[in-house]
Amino acid sequence: MSKKNNPSVLQLDGDIVKILTVKKNKSDISVIKALEVKTGRLSEVYQKTEKEEVSLLFPRELSVIRLLEVLNENKESIPAAVSAEIEDGLPFAKESVSWDYEILGKKNNKTNVLFAATSKDSIKVYAKDILSAGMELEGIIPTSIALYEAFMLSKSYTKEAVLILEQGKDRVDIIVIENELLIVSRGFKTNEKTPDIYENIKQTLDSVGRGNTSVKKIIVSSSCGKEAELAENIKKITEMKVEILKLPAALEKELEKAGVSVEGWNLLFGTALVALGLSKFNIDLSRNTLQKTEKMSAIRLVKRVSYWTVSFMLLLSVGLNMVNGCKRKEVDNLRTELSTLSVLSGKHWSQTVQQIFKAVPDRLFLSEFNIDNKGDIILRGNAEKRQDITVFLDNLNKIRGFSAQLGYANDIQAGNKQVVQFQMKILQKYNTVKK
Repeated sequence: MSKKNNPSVLQLDGDIVKILTVKKNKSDISVIKALEVKTGRLSEVYQKTEKEEVSLLFPRELSVIRLLEVLNENKESIPAAVSAEIEDGLPFAKESVSWDYEILGKKNNKTNVLFAATSKDSIKVYAKDILSAGMELEGIIPTSIALYEAFMLSKSYTKEAVLILEQGKDRVDIIVIENELLIVSRGFKTNEKTPDIYENIKQTLDSVGRGNTSVKKIIVSSSCGKEAELAENIKKITEMKVEILKLPAALEKELEKAGVSVEGWNLLFGTALVALGLSKFNIDLSRNTLQKTEKMSAIRLVKRVSYWTVSFMLLLSVGLNMVNGCKRKEVDNLRTELSTLSVLSGKHWSQTVQQIFKAVPDRLFLSEFNIDNKGDIILRGNAEKRQDITVFLDNLNKIRGFSAQLGYANDIQAGNKQVVQFQMKILQKYNTVKK
């Protein structure tokens, strides 16, 4: 996103539209305008802002956000990794992808890359009222990024591991930050079909705990004015320190001057920092499309073809195993062929396939099966509930010689259905064989 002198940022929160126009001063930012109107009066927002373009705060549950680790092999590694994310496992057609990524830094010969994507159709549906009012979308910022920036701006900032929760009128964001690194990002609608806020907090804490991240405190924010009630309830279920996310006093005074309540503007100030170019992140989901993705190298293409073949053989073997009257010999032959394809870096995974699929619980589906250059297995898939992923992980770790780790588990809105998209890594402990 290009830096703007006086950007306007917009948030749809239930039936309320909030719009904030700010400007950058020498050492801080100040508020030019802050407005709240009903959704049906968007044309009034357009007239009052005197602007045709706005940056839209976009729901996390309608997008995909992943933290990638890319080996620093050559300059093509990062575009190839991003291309692979676009090609594999997204809950929308690759032809409709809008995406962006940010390089966060290097560590231990690896580059950390934050990748985000959504579909053009999701943008059009979500922003239909804005577009029909005559506004143009200058930028599309995921809510998780805005929440991260609001935390960095707030009085609660710390480098310790923290869980931050933002409650809107009909949706919730949860992120986990450690040492300024965004390690977990979740977003979900609040209705009878999804687990409640407190269940999602428990699941998130359990997930990061498995990855050896110990959350020190929980920080809450709410556009509904329920921060105190939310904080008190969270204390009861977690017995952790809980505090309320507060903007700097100078910005609260700016909101008071603009004639609006100081509560409920945290995400918009985070979005404004991105629009001003003051953010650590520069992720704008309207900036890139699939056509701008660099072509993968010939070597990567060959690897991908082999991975697709492996995945196809896996799924086919499972299918045959479930068909009534299937001969055991046919299944064994397929597994033999799969084992031949799956020999990388001198490590043989002949019996692994059977053990993995025996561990898969109901309502969990594997969509990708890769083997990296170290011989470790990378699994991706979708589950209806996070509990299914926990069961799968526990089942794998009960297998002798296996060490399974959860990479991520993100809530994704796929059409009218919400699923949990996950990635796991399986390492196998090899025993020395005496000849």
